[in-house]
Amino acid sequence: MNQKIFKNEFNIFRQSKGSVAVIVLIIGIVVILAVSTMSAFMIKDIKFNQIDEQKLKALNIAEAGISNMFLNIIKYLKKEIISLPSNPYTGNVMSNGIEAGSYSVSYTISKFGTGLMSKYIIVSKGTDKSGQQRTVKVSIVIASQYNFLFSFDSMIPSKTLIDGPFMTNGDLDFTGNGNSITGNTVIINGNLSVGINSNIGDASNPVDLYLGGTCSEPLTSGYSSNNIYINNFYHQKVGLQQTVIDNSYIENTKSNGAASVVGSLTINDNGTFSPSTLIQNGSNYLIFSSDKTTLQISGNIVVEGDINIGSGSTIKYEGKGILIATGEIIIKSKLIPKDMNYFPKDNLIVLVSKNKINFDLGGGSGGDIDNPDSAVFAISSDEISISKNNKFIRGDLVGKILDIGNNSNDSTVYYEPGISDFMPVGIPQPNYFLLSQKWEEIPNS
Repeated sequence: MNQKIFKNEFNIFRQSKGSVAVIVLIIGIVVILAVSTMSAFMIKDIKFNQIDEQKLKALNIAEAGISNMFLNIIKYLKKEIISLPSNPYTGNVMSNGIEAGSYSVSYTISKFGTGLMSKYIIVSKGTDKSGQQRTVKVSIVIASQYNFLFSFDSMIPSKTLIDGPFMTNGDLDFTGNGNSITGNTVIINGNLSVGINSNIGDASNPVDLYLGGTCSEPLTSGYSSNNIYINNFYHQKVGLQQTVIDNSYIENTKSNGAASVVGSLTINDNGTFSPSTLIQNGSNYLIFSSDKTTLQISGNIVVEGDINIGSGSTIKYEGKGILIATGEIIIKSKLIPKDMNYFPKDNLIVLVSKNKINFDLGGGSGGDIDNPDSAVFAISSDEISISKNNKFIRGDLVGKILDIGNNSNDSTVYYEPGISDFMPVGIPQPNYFLLSQKWEEIPNS
């Protein structure tokens, strides 16, 4: 009996021992499988992290190509380089003295806003050292004050037609009677007020409006009511700065060979100067033709004082140049090219003043685009004003303040399309700004 019990217990022990071994073996297999699976996932995760890191590097390299192209555009616009890079072009990105990768940049340039501004579409493909690639596409529109009729401070015109693109860093008060802006692009960083007898755009020519401040009307793209006609509406401020005309600009211009006049200068209707003087330094000159009928200009002329132009008649000019005054510039006579067909490509006077420019024009009234009262480009660190009625100014006005309505009525300021492309060498450096931009990643090609 005891022997039987012992055998049974031994058999149970032997069976239990076998079961434990099987369980231990199963657990071991499970652990091995789990460790193997975890290791595989860890390896894959490490690889994914490495790939993600490489892709991020490639994206950063692509954006470095975009930044490089943008800097080249600014240098080109400021005439620091004579041309943009070849298209396409490549470059390397260095990190701690070691090449991190390379980019390939291609670009297209087109006119934007009825040819007033430049639109750049830039595509940059970045490749890191492992061969990972990512491609970025950026669209930007770049403009300067010289693409617009520009008033840095607030403007309150009266019975004035602004025929062309317009921008102000301040408010635009159009509550007066008879005001109109018919340009394709209007930028107002301040507030907008429009009266019942004034208009911005018209039904057949709505404007692209950038508004940084407020307006009593619920403006949107496609808005057409209460004398406001909008094509595209952008509720945003545009970064603007005033053009600087200071002593440094004057001295640099003189050191670069400008013809100089010490003291104020009067350009008379009869083809003479007061005081009578030779205004010439090489290719920089301001003279009258031998028959005293045409004012001839070339290069840069600096007058250390005021410039007075005419006394109520007509002065016709030919050539391209810049008349710079440390004082004020007062225009009393019609100042127009001898042949308007060559304005502004071959015939263009740029008036530049540290102080005020006043179009105090005589010679009757009722000018038009073919027979304007003045055809010039005027740039002032102060105020530009029109102080007589029914005047037609063709070209561009860029000033701290445009006062074209407080002392005159029924005047027109017409922006000459493309005039900024024909400026003579030596103009005050314009400030450039981004009007719009779009970023997107595109598939690698």
